[in-house]
Amino acid sequence: MYNSKYSSSDPNFIDGRVVVEFVVQTDGSLRVDRINNDLGFGISEQLRKIFENCKGWTPGIKDGKAVEVKYSMPLNIQGNQN
Repeated sequence: MYNSKYSSSDPNFIDGRVVVEFVVQTDGSLRVDRINNDLGFGISEQLRKIFENCKGWTPGIKDGKAVEVKYSMPLNIQGNQN
């Protein structure tokens, strides 16, 4: 399900897929619960920062009240480390 491969000609080339599991909290902020398939090069840490700095999401509504909602977002990552 989670693939990652690196170009044998360039050890700094990144080609893979990560899945970010996050929660939209009742205040509209995001909380990252897990990042599957760490590709290295600090990618997981940067993704965590990006997601947790995203504001203004709309939480779920149940019985007229805001509730947390869990999502999984697959991301394909490709490029050079440099």
